[in-house]
Amino acid sequence: NGLQRAESTIPGIREAPEPPPPPPPPPEIFIAEVNGRAVLYEDPNAPTRARGMRAASRWTSAHVKERARSAAFSLTGMLGTTFVVIIAAALTANLTVGAAARDGADAVGVTLRLPENAGLQTLDERSVVYDSAGNTLAVLDREVNRKIVEFEDIPGHLKQAIIAAEDRKFYEHDGYDPEGIARALVINFEERDISQGGSTITQQLAKSAPEVGTELSLNRKIAELTYAVALEEEFTKDELLEQYLNQVFFGEASYGVAAAAEEYFGHASVEDVTVDQAALLAAMIRSPNNANPRSDPELAERRRDLVLGAMVEEGYLDESELEEHQEAPLGVVPREPRQAQLPFVVDSVKREFLSDPTFAQFGETVEERERALYYHGLQIHATLDPRLQEIAKEVLQANYPPDPAQPTGALAVVEPASGRVLVAQGALEYEQEQFDLAMQGRRQPGSAAKPFVYAAALQQGFPPSVQLSGRSPAYYDNIPEWGRADGGVRNYGNTSYGNLDMRSALQRSVNTATVQLSQVVGIERVADLMDEMGINTDAALTNPVTGQRIVNPSIALGGLVNGTTPLEMATAYATFANGGVHIKPHLIERITDRNGRLLYVAQHPGEQVLDPAVNGTMINFLQATLEPGGTGGRARIPNWPVAGKTGTTQDNKDAWFVGATPNMATAMWMGHARQGAPMPGITGGSKPATVWQQFMSRALEGIPPQGFPEAPQITDRLVPGEPVQVPDVRRLSEADALAALGKVRLFGEVRLVPSLARQGTVASQSPDAGTTVQTGDTVVVHVSSGPPPPPPPPEPSPDQPDPAPQPDEPAPPQPDQPAPAPQPDQPAPAPPGNEEGPGNGGGPPDTPGGGGPPEPPSDG
Repeated sequence: NGLQRAESTIPGIREAPEPPPPPPPPPEIFIAEVNGRAVLYEDPNAPTRARGMRAASRWTSAHVKERARSAAFSLTGMLGTTFVVIIAAALTANLTVGAAARDGADAVGVTLRLPENAGLQTLDERSVVYDSAGNTLAVLDREVNRKIVEFEDIPGHLKQAIIAAEDRKFYEHDGYDPEGIARALVINFEERDISQGGSTITQQLAKSAPEVGTELSLNRKIAELTYAVALEEEFTKDELLEQYLNQVFFGEASYGVAAAAEEYFGHASVEDVTVDQAALLAAMIRSPNNANPRSDPELAERRRDLVLGAMVEEGYLDESELEEHQEAPLGVVPREPRQAQLPFVVDSVKREFLSDPTFAQFGETVEERERALYYHGLQIHATLDPRLQEIAKEVLQANYPPDPAQPTGALAVVEPASGRVLVAQGALEYEQEQFDLAMQGRRQPGSAAKPFVYAAALQQGFPPSVQLSGRSPAYYDNIPEWGRADGGVRNYGNTSYGNLDMRSALQRSVNTATVQLSQVVGIERVADLMDEMGINTDAALTNPVTGQRIVNPSIALGGLVNGTTPLEMATAYATFANGGVHIKPHLIERITDRNGRLLYVAQHPGEQVLDPAVNGTMINFLQATLEPGGTGGRARIPNWPVAGKTGTTQDNKDAWFVGATPNMATAMWMGHARQGAPMPGITGGSKPATVWQQFMSRALEGIPPQGFPEAPQITDRLVPGEPVQVPDVRRLSEADALAALGKVRLFGEVRLVPSLARQGTVASQSPDAGTTVQTGDTVVVHVSSGPPPPPPPPEPSPDQPDPAPQPDEPAPPQPDQPAPAPQPDQPAPAPPGNEEGPGNGGGPPDTPGGGGPPEPPSDG
């Protein structure tokens, strides 16, 4: 018919011989469609006489006529297979396609034409997630597990086995095989069932074309055949066979030879398929569920051996090899559910892809991106560092038992300069705890949140030298739970300090000083800065029941409504390590198609959220935490600078150490997976700091030590404040005076003076009440230490009598005496062996303190 045959490139497949001259026309038989049934007649007038129907068309086949001698041999349900014969017969009788179309149109009112621009179906393909080293973390598929492979990567014996089983004349025909159709028709006639099909490989490809449709009708069968002919004109035989080998279904949700080789034999590459395995796969195609080697190995083996025999008949195998292959075991591996290597991380990769608008190029809606994720063959390369991930797993599992009822731990690591998430690991395996504690576990951060208060203060221009009161307790009657009746805010052990500058107050994790500072700065500004640095405050501060955003004063001590995650804390401290530049954390580094074409690459520009001088000062403050007198000494790493902070929550339910070197920011959390249980004796400066140090020491092995970049330091106030009048705080208690000053955003520096004023109350202040100053300025308050002792009587002179007694007089004012402060190299008093611990029945220095605000809810 003029169509050119493509030459085969498969070794061992013979070229098609020249077709023989057409035989003389044999006797005719006739086929008619009657009420959806195909009826075969010898007499062309029989349909009209018998049923008032005219003949549909005729097909010249002596072989079929010989086997169908009945005058009216009915086939019910054979419409699909039978009517292929109408067109194939016309072609066999040397009619052109157009003539066949006219015959068909005259008979049943259908039109037969070749479609223009016939194409192959775009195949759904699973996606794959890799770590940064290219190791496979997970295969993402749903109903379709398909791995598309190139034609040259498929072994020749696998191609031969499928051709022998499905379409022996594939490299000879032009899309249809009249002899195969006739053979299938006769057998189906005899068995009153469709036990054989006559479709070629090309016809099977045509069936999936949208233009062909799916309804059971003559039109569809004609469309299938003509579409197959068009495909043969449009594509080479190798291209058609490649499409088929990637498209065909093998059961167990596996499509294509590569996925089938992986599913049944455990082969990572289809190139590893042996000859007998190839024959087994070929034997499954016609009935993948019945011939499944797992459910019916005996049937599968029989059919495999038949295919091996067909390969011998076609010359693909030497007969001497047949017995060896037939005796080979099936070699099918047990089916195991595919488990991601790091299911927590893979789940987070999927969440990032689906929820982040950054990936809108793969679909405007979540539904569209979900289809791309599971069916578009994406190769997703994650930022995860497998070496660091393995170190984290080993360190965590060495320190925490595999028991969800016991305290456990989780680590998250972010690269400051890029925002790449390098590690996200919990001590518990996925089977023990399906909740991702490293990236989704929201917990109260305790004093690990205090640096945001100090950074906000510096950012507003307050100098680091400002004096903060470290006395305990401190009362804030305007704040629920921190008033005098509730015990106020207390330091660990209710230890009082004198006046402290910012660095000393943060180093010692002094609760009262931090609360005083937060009142001057404004807690809303602290919350805003937390958000800018990487804490998702919408999630951390929103009441899950009412949907209301709650910004409580307790935020200064880590009292968040829902808490934060290790990943968010690592991100925030990465901002400190990156010079105050915040970079959005991300798990997806790049995405390619299966051929390596780049579709997406992460580009997250940084935002300068902290002034460089503010950030440089904060790095200095946070390094002091690991110095003598600080709470994080156990986290020191030889030769490496570390900027970090401990954190412990009320009743020791959560404990943290969050710290950064110039190249890694790591958050270490410890607590119960399901929350709620105290951990007596555990603080952020104890086990969490130790585990953090163990991980970071190994992670930094082999990396030359480096320091934080040189940065300016703040020595004085950066920006002026707003005008404010100094309130009158005389006769108020020390705590009330500091609270009153804090309400108008002024600091109070306490100095004890002997005075006749009631002890503990303000005897005088400087500047005086009503003076206009700027917010952030300091007001010196002179607190009475009680009346001065009377002067000692003068010693009598031998020549003078004792002086007469005089009435009591107030002593003259003494010079201002600053409150005593702890020495810089001496830590705050603490129980032996603990940098932090429970104090005054309430909390360590990293908690809101005894009588602090009620513990916020958490999402688990």
